[in-house]
Amino acid sequence: MPDTSLDGVVVIERAGRLAAAVAGTLLAELGATVLRVEDPRLDWPDEPETWRAHPVALAGKSLLRLSDDPAAAGRQWSALLDRADAVIYSPPLPTADDRDPSLIRCDVSAFGIDGADGLPNDCGEAILQALGGMMTTTGAAGGAPELTGAPVIEFFTGVNAATSVAAALRVRETGGPGQRIDIAALDASIALTGVYAGHVQIGKGHGLRAGSRHPLCCPWNAYKTADGWVLMCSSTEPQWRRILDLIGRPDAKDNPRYATATDRKKHEDRVDGMISAWTGTKTTQEAVAAFEDAGIPSGPIVTIPGLIAQDDGPPARPVRMPSGGTVTVPNSILTMDGSPPIDADAVASVSGDVEGAVTDLPPRACQAGDKTDILPLAGLRVVDITVFTAGPLGGRYLADLGAEVIKVEQPGGETGRAWQPNFGGVSGYFATYNAGKRSVTLDLRTEADKAALEDLLGTADVLLQNLKAGAMERLGFGPETVCARHPRLIYCSVSGYGSTGSKAPALDTVIQARSGLMSLIGKTDDPIKAGLSVADLLAAHLSPLAILAALRYRDRTGKGQHIDLSMRDALAWTTQLNWPDGAWSLPPHRQIACADGWVVAEADPGRIDACLQESDPIKKTCSDVCACLSENGIPAATVLELDDAYAHPVSRRRKLFDMADTEGGVPATVLAAPHALRGTPLPNARPIPAAGADNGMLKRG
Repeated sequence: MPDTSLDGVVVIERAGRLAAAVAGTLLAELGATVLRVEDPRLDWPDEPETWRAHPVALAGKSLLRLSDDPAAAGRQWSALLDRADAVIYSPPLPTADDRDPSLIRCDVSAFGIDGADGLPNDCGEAILQALGGMMTTTGAAGGAPELTGAPVIEFFTGVNAATSVAAALRVRETGGPGQRIDIAALDASIALTGVYAGHVQIGKGHGLRAGSRHPLCCPWNAYKTADGWVLMCSSTEPQWRRILDLIGRPDAKDNPRYATATDRKKHEDRVDGMISAWTGTKTTQEAVAAFEDAGIPSGPIVTIPGLIAQDDGPPARPVRMPSGGTVTVPNSILTMDGSPPIDADAVASVSGDVEGAVTDLPPRACQAGDKTDILPLAGLRVVDITVFTAGPLGGRYLADLGAEVIKVEQPGGETGRAWQPNFGGVSGYFATYNAGKRSVTLDLRTEADKAALEDLLGTADVLLQNLKAGAMERLGFGPETVCARHPRLIYCSVSGYGSTGSKAPALDTVIQARSGLMSLIGKTDDPIKAGLSVADLLAAHLSPLAILAALRYRDRTGKGQHIDLSMRDALAWTTQLNWPDGAWSLPPHRQIACADGWVVAEADPGRIDACLQESDPIKKTCSDVCACLSENGIPAATVLELDDAYAHPVSRRRKLFDMADTEGGVPATVLAAPHALRGTPLPNARPIPAAGADNGMLKRG
């Protein structure tokens, strides 16, 4: 009886960029046998040596080095492929190796198999943040675009690659072919911008930097305290009224300036001034405690050393290295009770005994079938009880992968449907996170609708939920209760701090503050959040991977299980290259102010300065500066506003967005899923249903 989700699966990782290594490590933690192969015929990408030697690239794998003789290395590589279920290439092969129809071939690069004119396909994190939208949305309002000092795009790309491999394995194991997967880091970067997709559609995809503020909600910011900073977020009218009571300003409840979130956004300097006047009299600890007592998401802005030192920080483990030393890294972020990930706490030494390693490998898990039109999750039903981003986007990706996803909404529909900008009666925000689902409305405060949900769960394979901590338990649908009634069900919970962590309300920006990531952003005195909701989005990208793994385990054992994803622990996982002192981990780079914008260049700053010493960049265009640097062999790119990022030739060629139909007849922009399966391509954007459009499928009374 298998003990792990990917028991019996063999993955060969041809060592290259960090994203490929992250994918291999995730698959190893899920139980696959992963061999990390160093090929002397290939050049390493221009990444820090510390990245390649870190446990995030090595833990849980066997390390092999091919022969220095090219002919012998070719034979060794072929022998490995003959036993592999999947191979991760980085850099990608120029042409697909189609000699084996059962093999899953996953290429990982910056811009995909076809590359990008003028930029190398191994360009790094800084350029990806510049081209894909993360950098242009991060920074103080009216200030410079800022980099995030952890390689978050590489981590997202690695998650997408691991998810795609798991999806392709399911296709093959349900009668489909092996196939090629074309993973691009640019796809990962663009996929993070969904909150702004509607703004781009109406021509407002620029000027989006806002410090620690939110594009739609107010109040939402970092506020100075007597001894530091507190990050506080509100997204509902009841929260706003409780804040006014807390800070001693109940008189503002009836002020028309602050009547709605839209009104408050117009007067957010006044709103922030009222709150700062109160927080300035409190310590950070006092302010956080008061906000939390009032049910307002908040938290201190934690440094990496502070994160590691916290009693309630993400659990960590010491990992043994080949040299005999140890280093502390986060535990697995995929918390699963039925088939828990392996604690891969050791790294095998590099070995040249490739032939011996091949002999020790198990036979391929299964061969290719002849079904050519199968999607990974075809025939499966998902009940989606989610709101906002972290849950809904994970559900939308499950729909893209072929599942029937039934979104359960409150009567009248999810709050986010009404946000602006709006298209045919649905917000652009809601559209990109919920396209392709069905919709039912239930009032789970009533016994009749609870019974209807129970009937629905009896037909489901997966329950995905991200309601407030304890909400599902209070309704009688907590994981222990539901899994006992439906033992084959996969129950996936997404929360701020996990089922055993804090029950304090958590929104993306609070998680950024508490995870240590905000301490790695920008160079200004005032705290700055990542302009994209990276905590929400990482949970949304991880849930399909965990669910695919749990489904494989169920297929082999008949047992469902509970998946418990913590947003704080997941985001802290992306900072581990910055542990233990919190120093930036990006390779050398420079941000350059030009006449018409900003450029990011990846090289030693002294080399960049020497290249530009005879010109004044502030008097030149971004295009001219990039051309000058390129002529001297320095990769450089313009920091693109979102409308330019969406219009980039690579974004267009890779079809990173589509238009989805709405009930009101006005199409809405929807970003594509970043899982580029070429053999069984995922469908284009599908309609966004009206709230309750599928209530006819419910059994009531």
